Amino acid sequence: MKSLLTALWLIATIIVGCTNNSSQLTLEANYAQVGTQVDALRVSATVQSARARTTIDFITTRSAAAATQSQFLEATLVTTGFAPELLANFREQQLEATPTAALTPTLAASTSPQDESLTSLSTATPLLETATATLPAVSPFAPVVITASPIATQAPFIVDINVPYLENAVLATGVGADDCALGVTSQFSTSSLEIYIVAEAVNVPAGSVIESRWFSGSNPVGPIYNFTTDFDIDRACIWFFVDPTDFEFTAGQYSVDLLLNGQAATPRLSFSIVQ
Repeated sequence: MKSLLTALWLIATIIVGCTNNSSQLTLEANYAQVGTQVDALRVSATVQSARARTTIDFITTRSAAAATQSQFLEATLVTTGFAPELLANFREQQLEATPTAALTPTLAASTSPQDESLTSLSTATPLLETATATLPAVSPFAPVVITASPIATQAPFIVDINVPYLENAVLATGVGADDCALGVTSQFSTSSLEIYIVAEAVNVPAGSVIESRWFSGSNPVGPIYNFTTDFDIDRACIWFFVDPTDFEFTAGQYSVDLLLNGQAATPRLSFSIVQ
């Protein structure tokens, strides 16, 4: 009887040992499988995150380029005469009407059909999904028609060096011993004593008539001064002057012409008299 009990005890021990060993092997296999799936999930999450960062960088670059183009467009419109305040109002209206879509991260749940034990792990891992940014829609501006005002131009003064002529005409406050200008200026005051116009005569023969004509705006003022040369003049200064006895030096815009033998000899010289 005792030997029978001993045999039964040995058989029970062997059975329990085999059962425990089988359970341990099953647990170890399941643990290895779960570890492999976790590693695969981590790799997938890393790839998804890298893709999301790349997409965000691309969107940021495109947004910066669009902003730069918008600035160039606004600067061009302002240059062509478009009112800056109208551009600002239009920009605010467009941004309020169509706001830029924000990038919203979402959770991507991945449940393995092979092992329900991975469900809680996969739902707790945030995976970013890429979102496409939408720039505000811009309606085309109405064409801006700019009418250019004609610029008043004066016909170029051409000197024929083959005939007598005057050159280097200036206005001045006086002349020196050589008859050339001193105190060259184009602005005088109402208290000025004299206003001179001086020029250099080139190849002007005796008997030539040189004269000066003065204007206030477009109206002639003062007398017409002239003299007839009694000797040849070549590369020497000639001059005329006016003082308050010729016309009143009141503040305003004036001009003077020099003529040689009845023809304009220099461009018209403008000057001002200030208070």
